[in-house]
Amino acid sequence: MRKRLWRAHPLDVPTIAELSVEAGISPLLAHLLIARGVRTPDAALSYLHPSYAHIHDPMRLPNMPAAVERLRRALDKGEKIIIYGDYDVDGTTSTALLIGVLRGLGANVDFYIPERATEGYGLNADAMHTIKELGADVLLTVDCGITAKEPLAVASKLGLDVIVTDHHAIDHERLPDSNTVAALIDTKLPNHDYPFDDLAGVGLAFKLCHALIGGSLEGGDPLLLKQLDLVALGTIADMAELRDENRALSKFGMEVMNRRERPGIKALCEVAAVPEGTRLTSSHIGFTLGPRINAAGRLDCARKVVELLTTDSPIDAFEIAEQLNAENSQRRQIERAITDEAMEMIESSRRMKDERAILVAKEGWHPGVVGIVASRLVERYSRPAVVIGLEDGKGRGSGRSIPEFHLQQGLMECRQWMVTFGGHAAAAGMTVEEGNIANLRDDFLKIARERLTDRDLIPKLHLDAILPLDELTLKAVDELELLEPYGQGNQPPRIGARGLKVSGEPRLMGSERQHLSVELTDGAHSLRAVHWSGAEYAIPLKTPAADIDVAGSVGINEFNGRRSVQLVAKDWQIHVEGSLVEHGIFPRREHPTWVKIVDNRERQDKAKYLDRVLRRNEPTLLLVRDDHAIQQARDLLTELGVSDQVGECPFDMSDADRLDRVTRFLNGDWNGLLAVAPLPDLAESAAWGTLRHVIFCHPPESDEAYLKLSSPALTGWGDDKPTTDEDVRYVHLLFNERDLEVDTAKRLALHPDDRTLRRIYKSLRGSATGFTDEQWRDTLDAADKRALDQARTVFEELGLIERNKDDRRVYQTVAAGQRELEDSPAFRRDRITRRAWELHAELYRKRTPRDFWEMLMRHRLNGEPRDDE
Repeated sequence: MRKRLWRAHPLDVPTIAELSVEAGISPLLAHLLIARGVRTPDAALSYLHPSYAHIHDPMRLPNMPAAVERLRRALDKGEKIIIYGDYDVDGTTSTALLIGVLRGLGANVDFYIPERATEGYGLNADAMHTIKELGADVLLTVDCGITAKEPLAVASKLGLDVIVTDHHAIDHERLPDSNTVAALIDTKLPNHDYPFDDLAGVGLAFKLCHALIGGSLEGGDPLLLKQLDLVALGTIADMAELRDENRALSKFGMEVMNRRERPGIKALCEVAAVPEGTRLTSSHIGFTLGPRINAAGRLDCARKVVELLTTDSPIDAFEIAEQLNAENSQRRQIERAITDEAMEMIESSRRMKDERAILVAKEGWHPGVVGIVASRLVERYSRPAVVIGLEDGKGRGSGRSIPEFHLQQGLMECRQWMVTFGGHAAAAGMTVEEGNIANLRDDFLKIARERLTDRDLIPKLHLDAILPLDELTLKAVDELELLEPYGQGNQPPRIGARGLKVSGEPRLMGSERQHLSVELTDGAHSLRAVHWSGAEYAIPLKTPAADIDVAGSVGINEFNGRRSVQLVAKDWQIHVEGSLVEHGIFPRREHPTWVKIVDNRERQDKAKYLDRVLRRNEPTLLLVRDDHAIQQARDLLTELGVSDQVGECPFDMSDADRLDRVTRFLNGDWNGLLAVAPLPDLAESAAWGTLRHVIFCHPPESDEAYLKLSSPALTGWGDDKPTTDEDVRYVHLLFNERDLEVDTAKRLALHPDDRTLRRIYKSLRGSATGFTDEQWRDTLDAADKRALDQARTVFEELGLIERNKDDRRVYQTVAAGQRELEDSPAFRRDRITRRAWELHAELYRKRTPRDFWEMLMRHRLNGEPRDDE
């Protein structure tokens, strides 16, 4: 159980507030959108509710007009079209989609899928001859062909007109010559203006059909729209980036798929024991439908998949689906055996374990499952892995990688040792002569050693957020369904929760007791977590008094009509020493670190605490909310008899005087300094190295303020660990619930809500002649007085008040009819600001000492905490 480093997406409170208010969504959903790069209300609404308007004009794709013209000519003349597909889900769904549309248009069409074991990936010259012998006039490739220079030259000589549709990266040395093809369609080609370059193969096939049929998709041709289930299936299974029109097409496709009108989809669900009324999601594609479709291409011929997806016969569909189900079971057994053998090879070799990449090969390993095995090795060892199956002196391999290593680029530098190869940053496939494997391994491992550091190989778990359990409500988690469909670039939300305890006994589930179920609690709220194949954690979770951190994807579990939030665990952090926080201090005393957080947010009597700290005669910075608070603190310190030890740095002071006061404090004139932000920017000065304590007597107004005001405690940080307690600096959280309430009330008063605005407007309407600003203010209570300036702006924007023409000092109402507050930009901005303050206060109530400490660590290292902290 290797410990993973958790990396949570930072909270952007102002943007969360804006999306929450303007898009009408929860703060949790807003945060998840921001983590996905969606940062404006319009973008959020488009992302959550895509429309056909997000589908781009297919005629803008490179060479699409030429492809449409050639297909229309083939339709008119009754020429035979053969579709050349690939054996994975993307390739087979692309093939099935084109067959469905072209047959619906009356085309003479057939298809060809290469056999993985004998023909490998992509086009080959022998297949070109076979296709010509079948009487083809037009060869239409899907999900392949962009690197098939030699086979397509053969096709051209045989008299085949070739249309290539492919979405893979271009190798200019292997790009087909333009005179050998009728059209070459790939968004990776240069010199075109198509606005999206991540369509899957099935997406390009759909665009070709759209261009061929023409018209708008909104209420468009049923022949085309009913193929959208295949678009969703292929796009999600091929791990295409689910953004832009990929997301829109997949969203619409899932709606079509849930109608289960295609016999093949319905049969797959039946053999996989998916209940009839179950709403299909991207999870079903990834773990239920996709693996069964892929199984045929991995172990057998994928032709039967195309037949499954194009048949109108429920009986034929069920028969094929049963075959695929059986092959998927066989595939799992083969994959498990090869994975065990590969891991044994690695574990038995010290050299292999120490390398920064893995390349293993063996006779008899099935080439259809080596990609899955490579994924298992990456998950296990957190480094790039290539797995090659050998047969008759040739190897067919597949690789997977980690985010820190671009696999295609790394293999590109070893291409002299491979017969064919292709792929992208995260995955690649290749064929190689057995005699070249040693050279390929040496070069590949050398490149990995040069480009990867030990830090790169530490497994990391990227989380959307770390939250307290009380935020994972049914309502909030239900709303996350708007993020569906999930896939590449839009993974199911991963949430972390920390400082939990196990409630009851961990329970093992499954026929082999390989799964884990455990109830977790924070003392007030509970959460059920399940970990598929996570039985190994059952014993550690029983450790008495252990603190439990868990991370995984959240969803709704429905059982016997009862719905509850459930977390599917991906990782556990089990702190066997018990609580990480000791007497409000984080990290614990025995953990050597230069800065520690002292949490006293529950403390009501601040005087005794300040007295105790100041009497230690260690340089102490006391931060308060405003100049009035400085005077209150001064009175308190006078009562304690320590006022002569403390200087003042109020807000109402010139920059020069403020700098002078800070300098005197750091030079030892006082033990303490009462200050209001902003402080002089001396964070880089060695003088701050004498500082021992930073005390927040009131909550900082933002995370940025917290980090800036705490940063003096980070100066002089050594690369090693502090050797004595005297080296450690402390950041004290001394604000309490009352402080948060007061600060929030003061800030919200400056940004009036609708009830306050109505009350202030009503006071003005009480006068027939109007009010001057002073008269108007005198009619209001203290709270409304603070809101008047902003209220006046709102009323003027709505045309509800105006200045008297004869006396510009006088305001009076205007008979303007009914007005909506939402029409005022100032009111909308105020709503966002109010929401931001509320979120900020909630954060400063709920954050743990560990959260505050980790914020400082990220700040110190520009967002990346050290692994040993």
